[in-house]
Amino acid sequence: MKHSVLVVLMIGVSLLFSAVETPVFTQCPDITLSKPVLSEPNIQHRQEDSTYYCSLTNYTGIGLTSGGSFEMAIRLTPTQLGPFAGYNLIAVVFYHYDGSSTSGNAIIYDQGNATTPGAVITTEPYSGITGWQRVDLTTPVPITGTTDLWCSFSITHAAGGYPGGVDGGPMVTDGGWIYYNGAWATLASFGLDYNWQIIAIVEPGGPSNLVVWDFETGWQNWVHTNGQTFPLGWGVMDSHLNGNQWICPIPDDSSLWFDDNAAGGSSYNYKDSVLSPILIPDTNTNWLSYGVSYRFRNTGEWLESGLKYYNGSAWTVVPLVTYTASVQGIWDSVDVSAYKTNQYVQVYFYYDDGDQRGWYGCVDNVSICGTIAGGIEDGEIGNARGTFGFAPRNITHARNQALISYIVNHPGHVSLAAYDETGAFVATLVDKENQAGLNTARWDCSRLPAGVYFLRLETEGRVAGTKLVVIK
Repeated sequence: MKHSVLVVLMIGVSLLFSAVETPVFTQCPDITLSKPVLSEPNIQHRQEDSTYYCSLTNYTGIGLTSGGSFEMAIRLTPTQLGPFAGYNLIAVVFYHYDGSSTSGNAIIYDQGNATTPGAVITTEPYSGITGWQRVDLTTPVPITGTTDLWCSFSITHAAGGYPGGVDGGPMVTDGGWIYYNGAWATLASFGLDYNWQIIAIVEPGGPSNLVVWDFETGWQNWVHTNGQTFPLGWGVMDSHLNGNQWICPIPDDSSLWFDDNAAGGSSYNYKDSVLSPILIPDTNTNWLSYGVSYRFRNTGEWLESGLKYYNGSAWTVVPLVTYTASVQGIWDSVDVSAYKTNQYVQVYFYYDDGDQRGWYGCVDNVSICGTIAGGIEDGEIGNARGTFGFAPRNITHARNQALISYIVNHPGHVSLAAYDETGAFVATLVDKENQAGLNTARWDCSRLPAGVYFLRLETEGRVAGTKLVVIK
């Protein structure tokens, strides 16, 4: 549908065009560049991905001159969706410029034609104020990669409001659709050469066994290897530990930090690894993703992310990404699909200050697909000094007798106890000195009722856990 309405565009107080009709849509008259967005907004973890047309840097806001209702939308074609065939659309995000519309609906439309969407697939209400607004879909929308999807937000606001955030343009095909007064049109048809700040969030379809460590409840069974304590070591701290500039992409929460003696003290010579719980990989173990921030100081220091894998006989260390320059609150993702056929994998991060005074950094929202196996690998990266935890092939089910295998890396006192599903103590299996290496304990569970039991292994302040299912 063609629109014959002339548009008056106001920048400051200067008229660019003269007209006798009141413009339907106007942009905020105070046009200034917003603070640049340093990363994709509201990505919860990097197993998620996104597609969009905008620049992610908000330029101004768009609204109806006299107030009212409209929809702002983008059309995603197979060009954008093809790479995500088999994924699900799980959320949509838009930039709310001035808070003039406090609620509305996110709407996902099916394929229609090049200028009009098809039927509504799902509608999700939202409420929020100024800034990036993420709306998670209660029912994810499967992506075929061969048909269109339209992502829209319904807006209602009063006169003088400019709720719809846009970038600085120019408008690209399908980046700026408007539904108003019963018809679809583009921003460009109103003389507004911009793209809506709308982002589609997608995630691999099917069961994913996604594990996310957000460090909001402490270490979450990660360990570090050299005994150094924070600040000359790793520690879970608030994201604003060293000011607002060097934070992970999701601020105002906890992160896993290293700090070379409070970022510049007199003591250094810091080399330390942190290790995740051991994971059993599966067919979806394709990406390791995390947020990272690192303030680099001197040549010779570095931060490294990596993966360890166990092939049934030995552990192998695989460095993945080495950071030798500052990175400021970014998301990073690494393809780890080559290692998913191994028996076990484990994530690590390693920092080396190069024997000189360094600064600090942090990681957060570390995500990978797999199932936590229960044991904890405790070896210095590149110079493994043994393991601690339950043996890789430890028994998981028992009927009458359970032979439990575990590993300790130093001679010392070991405690191994069993608990039921309520956390009640059931039995002490080991409470004695053990030699380093592989040890075993036999548990007579013939008189126990069927169910799930939890085993707790402890030595030298380290703790590992696993579960055992008793069957009858």
